[in-house]
Amino acid sequence: MYLEHFGLCSKPFSNTPDPRFLFLSRNHREIFAHLLYGIRDRLGFIEVTGEVGTGKTTVLRTLLSQLQEDEAFRAALIFNPTLSALDLLRTLASEFGLDPCGDSSCELLCRLNAFFLEQNAAGRTLLLVIDEAQTLPPEVLEQIRLLSNLETDSSKLLQILLVGQPELGELLSRPDLRQLSQRIAVRYHLGPMDAADTEAYVRHRLKVAGGAAELFSSGALRALHRYGRGYPREINILCERALVVAFSRDAGKVTTAMVRQSRAEMARNRRRSRLRLLPLLAGLCAALLGGWLYQAAVHPPEQGPMVPGPSGAAVAFATPTVAAAVEPARILALRDLLARSRQERTARAGLDSLLGLWGEQGLDAGASLGGSRLLRELGARGYEWTRFQSEAQQVLSLGLPAILEFVLPGVEGKRYALLQAAGPEKLDLRLEDGSEYSLFPQELLRLWFGSAYVLWRNHRGIHPVETPGQRGDGVRRLQAALSELGQYSGELSGIYDRQTITAVTHFQAARGLSPDGRVGARTLLHLNRALPGDSDPRLFDEREEGP
Repeated sequence: MYLEHFGLCSKPFSNTPDPRFLFLSRNHREIFAHLLYGIRDRLGFIEVTGEVGTGKTTVLRTLLSQLQEDEAFRAALIFNPTLSALDLLRTLASEFGLDPCGDSSCELLCRLNAFFLEQNAAGRTLLLVIDEAQTLPPEVLEQIRLLSNLETDSSKLLQILLVGQPELGELLSRPDLRQLSQRIAVRYHLGPMDAADTEAYVRHRLKVAGGAAELFSSGALRALHRYGRGYPREINILCERALVVAFSRDAGKVTTAMVRQSRAEMARNRRRSRLRLLPLLAGLCAALLGGWLYQAAVHPPEQGPMVPGPSGAAVAFATPTVAAAVEPARILALRDLLARSRQERTARAGLDSLLGLWGEQGLDAGASLGGSRLLRELGARGYEWTRFQSEAQQVLSLGLPAILEFVLPGVEGKRYALLQAAGPEKLDLRLEDGSEYSLFPQELLRLWFGSAYVLWRNHRGIHPVETPGQRGDGVRRLQAALSELGQYSGELSGIYDRQTITAVTHFQAARGLSPDGRVGARTLLHLNRALPGDSDPRLFDEREEGP
């Protein structure tokens, strides 16, 4: 509701990568120049690194938007690079509209090479963009190097842009990847903004949103740079909270004290988030104390990890007995089963099994876990697809079947298995060959560290709501859902007012989410899980949930 108070027409400090708010700081102008130079001159490889929150994704999306307006360019974006080398080629073929079927890398490379030559003859430049590239396994990086071999006498047929955190530079400096590293023609590290750019950045976003550029005092701007350290994401969060503080005080301007209060609130929220993870971390530590490389026995803790169940009540995982806890053979057997499988086959089997639980047929073979084609096909069937990274507590709290992603010590690539059922004392996995494997939660946590994919349906048709004062049937449906859950007692006005925002934050806090008052994908997911009356597949047997 602060939008009307400050005369704003939209939220100026949302962390979604909206090209309208793109601000070219000195660093961003340099990176744009490097990217355009490398792509238009067909130099082959480009590497861009930057800390979390520096604005890499915003720059990347704006660049792609600009290039896609020019028919001389075609781009393929891989936003989740946790693929095998073969799946990378299949995803690339699918993104360029080719048939992704093929059992060998050689076959797909030949097909891609023919397509690249055709596009080159037509005067088009092809670009492959891989975001979060620091997570690429070595065998996929080697496949990318082979792709860079596709060239004519005068230029590369495919331009490759690797974007990632600083760990990407460390990864490429490994001796076994020196051939790839030597081919990178353009490197750029995106650093934080300086004080002058921070001030200009805040004023620019306020102006785009229709507000006064002087809404923040000069002291507040200095505090924003100091506390936000020049990172756009941190500055956005601070600015958003400071505007809410100013609105609650009916002030016409944001002061230094308000920014300081916003920073203190952020610190408290982060401490609460860490505290919410303590039960799970306690269980994980108990599991890790099982011995060095699964060879020694453990003495189990008094209580296993607790997570909120689908109804919001806590589900306590019972700690296995000493006899059960000292069986590393079962864990090693699962590891060996996964290690002997091929990454792409475990991913496909997991996806097909997950769809089967929802009563759906399998998808086109070209729809891989990391490609946009999967999102399009699932969306056409009315499903949403959410990935969780290192958030085991959140995944289990949803009470939905999930595809678990395993990174196994000493095994290249990733492996996948379907978590299809759970109870207080065990978790049931479905493997690639259709067999089932049961483990105690502590045993699973020795191999799985929380990365997972969850499929869900938005049964009530509630849309994301992030702007105070927003109106419409979507807000009315949100209010009805919150009322059904006992979180909202007001009228179904269809206006995202203060009372509705308060109800949303209370619901978020109860579900272990960040209580920011924004109804995004994860809040919608939890809302749909909490509401009665759906026939979604259940991870927990209802009789085994907490009281």
